[in-house]
Amino acid sequence: MRGLALTLIVTGMLAACGQGGGNQAPALPSMNTGHFRAEATISSADGQTMPMVMYRDGDQSRMEMTTPQGQFAVVNGGASGEDFVLVTRDGETMALQTMQVPFALPTAGTEPVEINARWVGPCTGAGQQGSEWAQTNESGEEGRVCITEDGIVLRAVQGEQTVWETTSVSRGQQDPALFTMPEGVQTVDIGAMMGQMGAAMGGGAAQGGQPGAANPALCDTLRSANAPAEAISRAGC
Repeated sequence: MRGLALTLIVTGMLAACGQGGGNQAPALPSMNTGHFRAEATISSADGQTMPMVMYRDGDQSRMEMTTPQGQFAVVNGGASGEDFVLVTRDGETMALQTMQVPFALPTAGTEPVEINARWVGPCTGAGQQGSEWAQTNESGEEGRVCITEDGIVLRAVQGEQTVWETTSVSRGQQDPALFTMPEGVQTVDIGAMMGQMGAAMGGGAAQGGQPGAANPALCDTLRSANAPAEAISRAGC
């Protein structure tokens, strides 16, 4: 699903930017002001599909998905909260912090990206009304996204493939607990761990010794979280 991640990020940037086309075009909706729960299906270029649940409460968001590697919850706490990923496998949950999240859509605090989005016209999805916007990437492929007035992505299409399809929407205030770190969950600071491991390995080399063996549990966690290849390599995996 790695290829799909980039598509979702591009879709999010398109929905977050303020570019429009034509005097008759409506204002591009903000994605950081709505209050809702939405169920959707995302699809990759190779035909894989995965259900997803998205929660939005103003500038806070949470995206839940189940993969062969476990259950993931990608949380953005907004301007006053914290960002983290909850990973649940074999009945145990841990939290990952300070790492880029491949499925995260831009939220509050992210500067708008200058994308030349143009209004296409009205659209529908999941029983909702929206407006369709389009943009063309550097390779000439067009992407389109259908968004409601309160910022709910109903459908996203990249080229000829539908990569995001919302199936149900429920509006209303969401439980604040969805966007906060659960009590008692082990937290792994990936950035700090990588720094400590790098220092330990560097020290061993400076003394003529051999770098220590990579931590199998860390390697497994990084791969499960789709951490960047560079981060996995730095961990010695």
